[in-house]
Amino acid sequence: MRKNRALVTIVGLASLLLTACASNFAFKEQLVGSWVQEIPGEIQGYQGFILSRDGKAASLNMASLQYFSYIIDEQSLILQGQSLGNGQTIDFTDKYQIVHVDEKSLVLSKEGQRLEYQKLPNNLDFEPQKTPLSSKSGRFKAKSQNS
Repeated sequence: MRKNRALVTIVGLASLLLTACASNFAFKEQLVGSWVQEIPGEIQGYQGFILSRDGKAASLNMASLQYFSYIIDEQSLILQGQSLGNGQTIDFTDKYQIVHVDEKSLVLSKEGQRLEYQKLPNNLDFEPQKTPLSSKSGRFKAKSQNS
């Protein structure tokens, strides 16, 4: 009887662990892709980041903030990179709480600030472009067949 309880406990814990790993994998898969938001305070322009399956990250349209990698830790997105400016380069790690994610939208929170992103469809590329209003604007362009 005691052996049966121990076996049930072990099987239950293993099942929970496998379920957690599987849901974390599915969660990470939803985050893979290009995420953009309007640049705060600008009429036009988008900024954001790209998350790859291999844990690499890249900034979109943010010259002074360069992302290199990311980690998913429970309900958190941890972005790592370098801040460039004023003649110095500073390594940083930013941790955001994942409030919501689905196939089209991502909502992050950090220190009471809510950040909302839209996922770019796979057939769109983000192209930085300079405009008279800002040097940080960007536009979306359909990928060519050669991409």
